[in-house]
Amino acid sequence: MRLETLSVFPEVFSPYLNASIMGRAQKANIFEFYTHDLRDWTHDRHRTVDDAPFGGGQGMLMKPAPIFLRQFVRFLIRLTLSHMWCFSRQWVDHILK
Repeated sequence: MRLETLSVFPEVFSPYLNASIMGRAQKANIFEFYTHDLRDWTHDRHRTVDDAPFGGGQGMLMKPAPIFLRQFVRFLIRLTLSHMWCFSRQWVDHILK
């Protein structure tokens, strides 16, 4: 089984998963767990992943761009790999890294 998660703090998962039944399952190659840092997919220098709510108010909201835009483009590229003529090779290499 493969489980992937998106988080602003991906390093908090490994201590819990390594010290439990899940850790034994990972060692036995029954379970795989991957974390992805949302800040890796941002485009500003502060690596911002949250924003103020529309219309004001308390709290913060997650920006959709780091999550959806890059992953959606990756999905489209993988889906259309047989039709590589529509993308330049440099662009594909940039997105897939």
